[in-house]
Amino acid sequence: RGNIIVDFFTAALPDRVNDKLDRLGALLLSVLFALLTWRTTLGGINSWQSHSETQIMGFPEWVVYAFMVPAFALAALIGLWQAVFGFGGTKPEDPVHAAEEAVQ
Repeated sequence: RGNIIVDFFTAALPDRVNDKLDRLGALLLSVLFALLTWRTTLGGINSWQSHSETQIMGFPEWVVYAFMVPAFALAALIGLWQAVFGFGGTKPEDPVHAAEEAVQ
């Protein structure tokens, strides 16, 4: 929401269009993090099955994957939530409500 370059191109657009663009961006973010969750899960399982360890300290690598997967999954869920329900702070203008306010 604070990117100057994007705001330059979208400032003249109606709030409804900006809301749709924000939701599309959130959906793309959700898909990206879902893919990261899936691939990181597979990497962690592979690391656990192969007993892979770090070179110098001998620390199991699967532990790192175990911490990444929930964070990626949470980011995917948040992106999906924002794609479906919006961002909460900005709602597209209701044309009926705007017309009623214009009359008053």
